[in-house]
Amino acid sequence: MATGANGKGHRVGLYESALVTAASGLGVTGVALSVDSGLARLPKAIGAFSELVLLVLLTGAVAAAVIETGKALTTIRGVIQRDSLSSFLHTPDFPLPTDTVTVVEDLLGLDALTPEQKLRYYNVQLEQLGAQLAEATERALSAPIRNRDFLIAIGGPKAEIDALLVARDFAWLSGDTKAEKANASLLQTLQIAPGRRQRSVRQTEQMLADRSADLRATIEARLDLYQLVAGTRWQRGVRMTASAVSATFAGVVAGLAGTATALVAGTIALGFVVGGPVSWLARDVVRMVQRRLT
Repeated sequence: MATGANGKGHRVGLYESALVTAASGLGVTGVALSVDSGLARLPKAIGAFSELVLLVLLTGAVAAAVIETGKALTTIRGVIQRDSLSSFLHTPDFPLPTDTVTVVEDLLGLDALTPEQKLRYYNVQLEQLGAQLAEATERALSAPIRNRDFLIAIGGPKAEIDALLVARDFAWLSGDTKAEKANASLLQTLQIAPGRRQRSVRQTEQMLADRSADLRATIEARLDLYQLVAGTRWQRGVRMTASAVSATFAGVVAGLAGTATALVAGTIALGFVVGGPVSWLARDVVRMVQRRLT
């Protein structure tokens, strides 16, 4: 009886061992099949990723081309830089015969131009526009009576009193009594004491030179600030436009390719986030090449 029981137990153990072996074999086979399936899909995944990278690079290049074409065919830069200058100019506490933009543009020689021609004047590199304003400032300082309002508009609040004092002393030295009284009167309205009649001609000349130098330094600092503000605004606008164009182009290409809606949305987001910076880099490379060639 014991021998029969032992034989039966032995057979059960053999059955269990066979089942475990079979199950293990099936598991290994499943893993092997899964690995083989993953390896089979790997080239397709790599191909899809390569296509996506190529699409992003292409959208960046297209965005850069659109931006450069828009700059060449429109005066959008001029619009932004003129608007930035208009908001940057200072309006004094006393009334002017005309608005500050007209005051500045008259000295720049733009008074006879049409609005479109004025925009083309502003539609240049910001450094070039800054150089034109600096040159106009030098002309204004050489004739501070006639160009007093320009000096105030460009120089800002800090330059307002200095410009009035320079115009008053210059008028006194040149014998222009009317201009001297007019500027002295404005100084009094600003609660600035006359303080000039007690000085000699030589002292007045020295004070005039010192104030003119201070006024020039103030205006130079303001012009630097204007270029920083206008440049930042222009750069931000260009970059946002490039990202928007890149995202739009990526979405259109993905849609025409019959991509699923979720993937189209992801492609648009990728075009905006990655394609935009690619276009900025492309534009920087183009500008660097242009500077080397010139």
